[in-house]
Amino acid sequence: MVLAYRLHLNAAQAAALQPDSQHGELRWFDVETLRRDPQVHENSRAYFDDAVLSTRIP
Repeated sequence: MVLAYRLHLNAAQAAALQPDSQHGELRWFDVETLRRDPQVHENSRAYFDDAVLSTRIP
């Protein structure tokens, strides 16, 4: 099971987030860069796929 969260953070809040034992690094992307970056896992990219977004319940 995967749970996704949408966060609205200002720059200070984003800078305060730290990696944990499961995630050794945090990176921030705009959507188009995220979709193209081969280091972003395909399952993570799926959250930003327009075809997938159209199937979600608001």
